Amino acid sequence: MPGDGSAPRWVGFVVIAASMGLAAGALSGCEDELASGPNSGVSVDDATSVGTSSSGGSSSGTSGSSSGGSSSSSSGGRADAGGSVGDAGGTSTPALTDKPHKLVESDGALYMATDKDNVYWTNANAKSVWQLGKKGGAKELGKEPGGNLPWDLTVLKDTVLFGARGKKLYYIRKIPLDGSPSGTAATVKPMMSVQMIRNMTADDGAAYFTTGTTQGPTYTGLIRKLDPKEAEVTDLAQYQKEPTGIVAEGDWVYWTTRQGPAVWRVAKDGSGTPKALVHTKTGALSLAFNEDFLYWTNEDGIAANVKGGTIMRAPGGGGIPVVLADGQDVPMAIAVDDKHIWWVSRGTAGESFSDGGLFRLGKGGGEPEKIAAKLPQPWDLAVDGESVFWLCRGAAGAKGGVWGMKKPN
Repeated sequence: MPGDGSAPRWVGFVVIAASMGLAAGALSGCEDELASGPNSGVSVDDATSVGTSSSGGSSSGTSGSSSGGSSSSSSGGRADAGGSVGDAGGTSTPALTDKPHKLVESDGALYMATDKDNVYWTNANAKSVWQLGKKGGAKELGKEPGGNLPWDLTVLKDTVLFGARGKKLYYIRKIPLDGSPSGTAATVKPMMSVQMIRNMTADDGAAYFTTGTTQGPTYTGLIRKLDPKEAEVTDLAQYQKEPTGIVAEGDWVYWTTRQGPAVWRVAKDGSGTPKALVHTKTGALSLAFNEDFLYWTNEDGIAANVKGGTIMRAPGGGGIPVVLADGQDVPMAIAVDDKHIWWVSRGTAGESFSDGGLFRLGKGGGEPEKIAAKLPQPWDLAVDGESVFWLCRGAAGAKGGVWGMKKPN
């Protein structure tokens, strides 16, 4: 998710549910999450490092530079030796064209974030974090120690932050892009060992993230804020029913809850009480904010006459939601620019997820336009002024990775 001065990226949670058939069972244990309670312990542990690839890809060299973050090795934009992308990495990264194409093979790619020059993503199979320059060149920034599972990530100025789940703890890791040592911004001991960070975003020098549970009837999901300067994690909202997507905009933090109500907000400084803005019952996932409107994906049909997943919109201050598109095959991540609403649909298990795709819809309405088809389980996306990037986890023998293209007219 975008950090200070980054390109727009409002990608919230993508479903952590066994009912959604995660590829190859890689994330099957995450469905049993139980959120930590309101006063779970938080400690700062800067001495804990994040392992880096043997190629020295720990954000030294040209990372974050105007060159697009290309590796300084002689491989001509290829990942350095020892820094493979997923299980089939090291591929060159072609330039963006007006046709959708895979930029980097990274089977198990999970979540992504962008800044002005780079695309970043986590890889659940390789347990690592990667960087791709928008002008080419991919490298591994860090590898999660002990087999911990990296999840969502965000960019805060010159630092990549990502959530990682261990067996008994979860962490917020930090990877400074100026070559400073990588480390741990926070270590959290939840009440139950199966909790993890779900989604992250950053704004005004702070990071915001959701944690949650898929088990009721007692829900103890949290909306949390990390102040990296003070090394403090505070709770902005408690007892949320499976909180998912999250956006920080203006004075507010907005989020979705998969078990409803659909959309909430609370003041960034924690003053006041959380307010439910939209009261649909179930299925809200990814969230975006643009020009005073909230947009989100909903995995369920929300009424008897609405089929399949939906793309939704409501005023930023709350109100009656509007269905912008229905009949979607599990719409996942969403992003909005000045002209269009963009989203990826994961597809269905019955079609081995080959019916997944990248879509867009003009803000003025109309029929959704399918920009890319037959993608292997699309999962997350980001847009900037000229381009759109998305990642796929992989499915049915088709390798996942990072795709991109110039925005079509």
